[in-house]
Amino acid sequence: MCIKYWGLVCLFTFTLSSIFANELKVNGVYNGINLHIQNPHDGSNNYCISAIYLNNAPQKLVASTLITLDLSSFKIGDKVEVKIVHKNKCNPKVLNPNALLPRGDFHFGKLKIDANEVQWEGRGENENGQYYIEAFRNSTWTAEKILSAQGSKGVNTYGAKVNHLSGANLYRVKYVDNSSKSYFSDEMEFTSDKEKIYFYPKSVSSTIYFSKVVKYEILDSSHKSVLKGAGIEIDCSSLVSGNYHIVFDNKTETFYKKPN
Repeated sequence: MCIKYWGLVCLFTFTLSSIFANELKVNGVYNGINLHIQNPHDGSNNYCISAIYLNNAPQKLVASTLITLDLSSFKIGDKVEVKIVHKNKCNPKVLNPNALLPRGDFHFGKLKIDANEVQWEGRGENENGQYYIEAFRNSTWTAEKILSAQGSKGVNTYGAKVNHLSGANLYRVKYVDNSSKSYFSDEMEFTSDKEKIYFYPKSVSSTIYFSKVVKYEILDSSHKSVLKGAGIEIDCSSLVSGNYHIVFDNKTETFYKKPN
């Protein structure tokens, strides 16, 4: 917050200023909070404030010692300029000027990962922000889950269930604000002791079998996807003969398809 009196120049985004003896200005951005203004008497049983302008538009004046300026027509982050015109012998007061302070940039707080979930903290969220829980699978970051941000002040805490594959698992959390700007957490690694899954045969005529149900994808020699799904076996009879890659359980292996 910064204050400007009698022509002094203030270089900050947010200003609370009294340029003339009968004018008070408050500038900032809308953060979802209304302004509360103290409106004292002028010494002769009349109210101090004579006019209020919101982004240069005159507002209906309420005869009260406490005025609540409704800002709900604005969107989060919208520019707000309030001008309060008052009599010379009294001084109104904005009771919560910090309500218009621009929020700081988003940043992540504590991060934690265990056998069941990823946990994290976020500070500086906005109302329409979203979190993406991403896992590093087969050399690519893939969004496993999407959560809406709480958008409230202070630190917000989250947790999301994750399904680890056998061996090393790598995760991160991405936050996207309402201007589509992205923020990434540090990477989190968890090594699972789940039983490893294997497949057979490595030279197949018609069917590949897995040791347990698993998600899979088959890629041809140019790494183009030709089959994908989930199950305990794959019908490969439609594949032409040649070498293929099979992606499953956080690993990539190869097999040969025999001629039909």
